[in-house]
Amino acid sequence: DKSAIAQSLVLSLYELHIAGWLQKSIHSGNVLFSQDSDKIAPETLGAPYVVDFRHSGPDSKGLVYRGPSEIRTGYEHPDYHSRSDGQQVRFQISYDYYSIGLVLLEVGFWKPLSSFRNRHPKETDENFRDNLIRKYVPKLGPKMGSICRDAVASCLRGIFQANEEGCLVDGQDDFYWSVVTELGKCNVGV
Repeated sequence: DKSAIAQSLVLSLYELHIAGWLQKSIHSGNVLFSQDSDKIAPETLGAPYVVDFRHSGPDSKGLVYRGPSEIRTGYEHPDYHSRSDGQQVRFQISYDYYSIGLVLLEVGFWKPLSSFRNRHPKETDENFRDNLIRKYVPKLGPKMGSICRDAVASCLRGIFQANEEGCLVDGQDDFYWSVVTELGKCNVGV
């Protein structure tokens, strides 16, 4: 079910992060499922697998990655594209949390992110994020429960605090306690 998918995705991201690694390209196209029937529905899918780690790398304050790809997926944190002066932006672990929040939103509605983006085509990335938080995240409550709704809101709002270098120290713990463990309380297989 959707809760089990959400739990598995956030736990795998957390485990990647505690190993000191950033995924840097989280989107629903990088999530694969085994399938038990011809019907594509949450209840017919096996465990999700996050794939495509070609952009991933260690989280180290001394490393500055090339910056966002020329090919934008729509899952990038708005701050990762906000530099207009040509300066490279250090990828932060909180950007992975933002991206997983978007994937969880898709799981909750069982719709691709593009279906939300198509309703707001001219909005900046920042305004789009604000619209998601204001208009769509509250609607997750009836679909997946308040725990999932609050977890998605936390990911999109970026409540996880990074230090000056952009590395999350306490933020990893915040993500664990406010997202991973909270989603673990959801009823799976109901």
